Amino acid sequence: MSTLSAEDQAKLEALEGFIRAARAGGNDVQVAELVAVDWPGTDGRVYYASTQADDTWPGLRDLLDALGGGPVEPRLNGGPFLDVMRDSGISDDSVSLNFWEPDHAISDLFETHGDGARVEIFFYFPQVDLLLSQWHGHLRPPEDADEENFTASAENGFMSVQLPLPRRAFFQTCQAVFGGLLRTQAEIDEHDCPWNLQLTEEERGGAPAVGVPGSELLPPCPRRTRADCVARLGDSRFWLAFDTGIASYPVGSRGVIATSRGNETRLKRPLRVIAGKRVVRDLDLLAYVVETGNPSHPERGSIKLLYAVAEGRNRSLRQPKARGALIGAQHFSVRLGTKGQPSTGFTVNANNYSSTGILNCVLQGDFRTVDPASIPVEITVEGLDDVRVYASDDPADFAEEYSQDRAWWLLHAYRHKRWGLGADVRRFVMPDFIDLSDWFAETITYRDKDGVSYTGPRSTFNAELIDRTAQQQINDICLAGRCTVPFPWEGRLRVFPLKKLSEDELAAAPVFTDDVNQSEFEPNIVRDEQTSKSTLTRSEVSDRELPNAIKVTFDNDQKANREEPLLFDDVEQQLRAGRAFGDTGRRAVEKPYGLLGVTGVGEASRLGVLLRDLGEFDEGGLVNNQRIRFQTFFTQALTLYKSKVIRVLSRSLTNRRTQAQKFEYFRVRSVRRLSSLLVEVSAQAYPVDYYAQTEDLAPGVPGGVIPVDPGPELNPGGPGGESPNPVVIDSVDARRDKILIRLGGL
Repeated sequence: MSTLSAEDQAKLEALEGFIRAARAGGNDVQVAELVAVDWPGTDGRVYYASTQADDTWPGLRDLLDALGGGPVEPRLNGGPFLDVMRDSGISDDSVSLNFWEPDHAISDLFETHGDGARVEIFFYFPQVDLLLSQWHGHLRPPEDADEENFTASAENGFMSVQLPLPRRAFFQTCQAVFGGLLRTQAEIDEHDCPWNLQLTEEERGGAPAVGVPGSELLPPCPRRTRADCVARLGDSRFWLAFDTGIASYPVGSRGVIATSRGNETRLKRPLRVIAGKRVVRDLDLLAYVVETGNPSHPERGSIKLLYAVAEGRNRSLRQPKARGALIGAQHFSVRLGTKGQPSTGFTVNANNYSSTGILNCVLQGDFRTVDPASIPVEITVEGLDDVRVYASDDPADFAEEYSQDRAWWLLHAYRHKRWGLGADVRRFVMPDFIDLSDWFAETITYRDKDGVSYTGPRSTFNAELIDRTAQQQINDICLAGRCTVPFPWEGRLRVFPLKKLSEDELAAAPVFTDDVNQSEFEPNIVRDEQTSKSTLTRSEVSDRELPNAIKVTFDNDQKANREEPLLFDDVEQQLRAGRAFGDTGRRAVEKPYGLLGVTGVGEASRLGVLLRDLGEFDEGGLVNNQRIRFQTFFTQALTLYKSKVIRVLSRSLTNRRTQAQKFEYFRVRSVRRLSSLLVEVSAQAYPVDYYAQTEDLAPGVPGGVIPVDPGPELNPGGPGGESPNPVVIDSVDARRDKILIRLGGL
């Protein structure tokens, strides 16, 4: 996965020689970190170092010129190393930067350009003339500044993981970003306000000018009332708020006045997002009108209800039901949530709720004493049809479509500007998502313990995203899809499936060993300088604590997306857990999981087995219960990343009776850089034989199979080894609420 050239790889090998010599008592390894800041405009890139790099390392100048040049200024206070964290892409990792600036140069640049300038941190090794990029982020405002110092931070993340996702709340003021604050037509198109009079015709790239002539002289839109929108756009079709307002109108010929009532202030959670196909319940009631009937016939009254269904633009909203009964076509209307959509006509001058899926329906009956929010209304939704599916690494090479693909929905949650995290797609390596999408689309056959086979795509996504943090949503999307959470690597976010490696891939896995008698591989697991003991340690979870009963819940599409639990336990492991407590009892150690976006029983069953056997993100289950930790040289760990499979050979992992290791391959959990230029690696066992069973393709089988003993040969209607008997329908009896079919011929 590394992009290092062959020349840089050779320099790394030479650098490792310097590191080994230094640990043996030779000269120290020379290393320093440079912080590159890309100031906008003509100020350009500047490299900041802790020493005068031009004088100390003459070769650095040529390297920087090859990267585009830029001055090197000795402004970083502190030692040669910065405290650099590497974590998943949904966290806000930060690096503290303390600049020495008696000339006020950094402050002047920051006041000119503001925060957000790109930051890149490099390692430079002058002994081998090697410059390595280690971290990317963006500059934040100063935390402390005085006459000589400018202390700020650079952040890798782009939004707090504790914010809700989705995140559009039911505010009565507009939540759209005013188009006049954006710099390009592409940015305006991604947001919700189309005003673009600040752009020239050339900058609009053929797009029409949108806005009331002369409104460019007004201040940026304050977004307080619809009048602000009308003054700049001529109407309020793009008003992105939830202000229903109160309206009164006469009903029938009796002079009765009905008044609409808003319900937005009771709505505390953000508006939901629907992926794929779902039956959506517990709709968000925006407003209602109770229309009373004749006093002698109150049952002839009605109630008009206006619901926010989900973020738009949706593919379809159909088959609404109230109290389990379909609402007649003449009694409801919907809006899919397009930008600037027409109003449902709920009341005169009603909000059209731009970019919001809407259901407007009328129910008949006496509703004078009924709480409208308690009426059970549901609707079948085919969710967003603006999911971007990319064809290459070009940020402009995409098509917007309706999708049930977990890979593109993962990216959509990161990318979307209104309800998602709003990340720039250039942060991601798009071929990762293309490969992940192909992997999810592979046909998988799974046979459960009862011998029932399920065949379908490896992973789909039919989810309701609502009322949880970004960290929870992203984690669960990846957990149920069996892929890594996106993580930073060489300045961009990467994501990989947790899949079986081929024999060739296993043969190419990096090898780590502490065995000095190993003839094939040179030892690269570091030994403690004081005790000469290997830094390799291993651990296992006790049988009394290891989960042996996995309970998964999924929204079954065969039961109108009702939540359904499934249990996957292991009796033998439960008996071992009992023995761990010193008795012969059967002890269940349960752990629950919600499978976000999973609606098929076959997919849920397969995931339940894998979670039981491998653990979440393959970090510890019944068949891979061994974790190791060791230290190695910085140069050996440059190609390591979370989820990468490595081979580890050590006598401390070898069973003296069998003279074999229980596990030779491990999946990397974390990589932590130490100040000594060593790296600490944590990894979980990778059970090769188990993966071979779960992922190998069998003849005539369209996908991977988790083999489970099917029991006796299945043969509906006949004994094993013979042809199935034909199924004959004796009679069909149609009743009011059921159909009775009598079978014969068995």
